[in-house]
Amino acid sequence: MNTPIFIRVRDANNTYAATHGGMRATCTQGPRQAAQRLAEKLWPDRNVQLTDAGTDNSDNAKGAQHCFRVNLEGGKS
Repeated sequence: MNTPIFIRVRDANNTYAATHGGMRATCTQGPRQAAQRLAEKLWPDRNVQLTDAGTDNSDNAKGAQHCFRVNLEGGKS
């Protein structure tokens, strides 16, 4: 069974910053778009689907407010 992958996103003055594994992507359109940009950086050769995993308050020091679960599918065609 695969370990679930989560991308956490925080809002800093209407710029959304997504982080996972030391990588980061930002976007001003919204939290899902920031998470999608990061997923495309991390897995450029895979089709990535994001599922809203609700809010994440597990690490208040970093201010993560949104959480998305990553579903990796076969390679891009």
